[in-house]
Amino acid sequence: MTDVVRLLRSAPVDGLAMVSADQETILGNGTSADPLRTPHPDPNFFPVRNNSSSIIRIGAPVTASGQPGDASIFSLSFIVGLALIDTEPGDLVLMQGAGALSLSQVQWDVVSGGSGGLIAGARYFLGLVAGMLSTIAPVSPGEGLVAVGIAVSATTMIVGISPSILL
Repeated sequence: MTDVVRLLRSAPVDGLAMVSADQETILGNGTSADPLRTPHPDPNFFPVRNNSSSIIRIGAPVTASGQPGDASIFSLSFIVGLALIDTEPGDLVLMQGAGALSLSQVQWDVVSGGSGGLIAGARYFLGLVAGMLSTIAPVSPGEGLVAVGIAVSATTMIVGISPSILL
């Protein structure tokens, strides 16, 4: 397989990722130092199609049906992972369902509504706005209570998604 950069006859780009015709993510830039490859098969990382009408942002909670998670709508509170890339509607979003996830403070701010990244030591829950996280757990009847993870620093969360509980 030839990468996109080689087709354009320019120098390889570090960290290039693309999607093949069969919708499999391909990593690498095709050089001997960074060969083309598929991501390591790990059950904590998996793709799902963005079936929403908006961009799913990196770090956003996502359901198995490809919708941004939303604790205010119980049927959308069954999240399976956090997005690892910004994803347009109809595209595949790679998600992480467990383990350490490190993003920039700005990326966490977008999905938490905060400033300065995550709050170290805080537990994060599925938020009451689609695609958002919160340090405040939902409490109203009809909402879905979902623990998403615990921040260990301003940039890293240990993702551990709990089953949704109907309040």
